[in-house]
Amino acid sequence: MKTFNDFKSDLYNMIEKAIMNGVSGSTIADTLVSNLHISRENALTMVVSVGAQLNLQNNPNMTWQEAFKSFAF
Repeated sequence: MKTFNDFKSDLYNMIEKAIMNGVSGSTIADTLVSNLHISRENALTMVVSVGAQLNLQNNPNMTWQEAFKSFAF
């Protein structure tokens, strides 16, 4: 049986893989909405959070604000 941490890891990995493959944040969010039945706002928040974290990993000199802005805008 999967734990919450397993679910969280699987979700993060799915979003990360989609971002790395060039899938738009909107498309990723729509997939989360239809598959997990969560609000679009929450789905977009998850996508932007993962995208910002990827920016921080790839650009360690960025602030978290810069990482967020560069992914979200």
